Amino acid sequence: MYRPPSFQLSHLPCLPTTHSITLPKIATCCRTNGRLYVKFGLSIVSLAAIVPAQYNEELKYLQVDAERMTNKQAEEAMRKGLGEEWEERFS
Repeated sequence: MYRPPSFQLSHLPCLPTTHSITLPKIATCCRTNGRLYVKFGLSIVSLAAIVPAQYNEELKYLQVDAERMTNKQAEEAMRKGLGEEWEERFS
């Protein structure tokens, strides 16, 4: 039977180092892989009450730097996902 490791206060000193290593990797992954990953990064930012402040500072730029979608691209995505008559569903 699996038993999760117990939390020990002695592990806390390594957290800042862990965050400083992990955070740039998460940010790069989100920027490199595009829209869905940007949404993931922004969802981390929305957890400001429980996520270290450095995450919010780094990942908030995902919203500013997000790749823009043209109206034509959005319509094509809607057509692909909902079918040719997608506009009728919202009228």
